[in-house]
Amino acid sequence: MRLLTAADFAVAGRKRIDPIVWDFVEGGAGSEITLEANRRMFDNLEIEPRALVDVSTCDTKSRIFDATLPTPIGIAPTAYHRMVWDEGEIATAQGANGALFIVSIFASCTLEDIAHHATGPLWLQLYWLQQREVLSELVKRASTAGYQAIVLTVDAPRIVVQFVSGKQTWLLPPSVAFDEALVPRTQLRGDRAAWQGVVGAGAGVHRADPAGIVQSARLRPERAFGAVRGCRQGCALHLPN
Repeated sequence: MRLLTAADFAVAGRKRIDPIVWDFVEGGAGSEITLEANRRMFDNLEIEPRALVDVSTCDTKSRIFDATLPTPIGIAPTAYHRMVWDEGEIATAQGANGALFIVSIFASCTLEDIAHHATGPLWLQLYWLQQREVLSELVKRASTAGYQAIVLTVDAPRIVVQFVSGKQTWLLPPSVAFDEALVPRTQLRGDRAAWQGVVGAGAGVHRADPAGIVQSARLRPERAFGAVRGCRQGCALHLPN
């Protein structure tokens, strides 16, 4: 079977992956409204052709946080890569072929092992944890391993239910042992006080010496502009949806 489209890869993947794991890979949170909205938005995107331009030299390089990227397309943070491939995030880092790879806090390989096999820049995605000392330690580990920025997710005060009714109950397979130093779910349940003033409050993380901080949240335009104004030097804003 020739794999030409994203749908082709999905058909092939469903045949090769355990159904429970596939539901996790393919599914979204709650009633999956955001997942469906994302798909509709991608379906509405069009590539605008440019005719009669000089293509003798084509260069897709981009720069961000003083890093030169071979392409403006990177790999977003997703959890537990070892569920679908034995080498997990190590294989993802190798397959990135120089592109930016944002490693999830729920990686199934250690930050250091991923960095050892990386072919391009690495960023680390973190949630705003109640236990600040754990957050700080993860930032220090990432900095030591050569990660160039922290992607701080600021719009997830609680872990939501993964699947809609009718899909299979998902549990992490015993064979997938993620980095034990990364934080268990119980430390992700923040309260209102823990979330006040999060946007623009990256100073405590910044002192742990990453090269940059990227705030990740789904925001309306006016909120996004406010977040940009609140960002300090070395901070950027990532809009995932």
